[in-house]
Order: sequence, then structure tokens, then C-alpha cells
Amino acid sequence: MAISLAARGMRVQLLDCDVEEPNVHLLLQPHLIRTKNVGMALGGSRRLSLIASCQSAYS
Repeated sequence: MAISLAARGMRVQLLDCDVEEPNVHLLLQPHLIRTKNVGMALGGSRRLSLIASCQSAYS
């Protein structure tokens, strides 16, 4: 979809949200204008809930 939109002159963004090894740049070799590391602080029961959900999804 991003390629189709870009071909029509629309601006697109590529977000590689792989926590362990962001490497989409190896596959697509995009022209990077800017990079930015982002994060999200989670604490308490919300964090534990998200960890449990992730573990059960990949078990």
C-alpha cells in the first residue's frame, strides 16, 4: 500500500516496530530522511498485562 501511495505522490512513513532487531531497512533499502528512536514507558499492572498477552500470543 505504501508503494502505491508513494507512486501517487503521497508522503508515506516506514515504522519498523520490531523490538528485538529492527531491520526492515535491509529488505527495502529506503532513502532515509530522518530516524528517531521511540519508546513507551509502562509500569505496574498494565505492563504485566501486556507482557502476559504477548507471551500467550507467541506460545
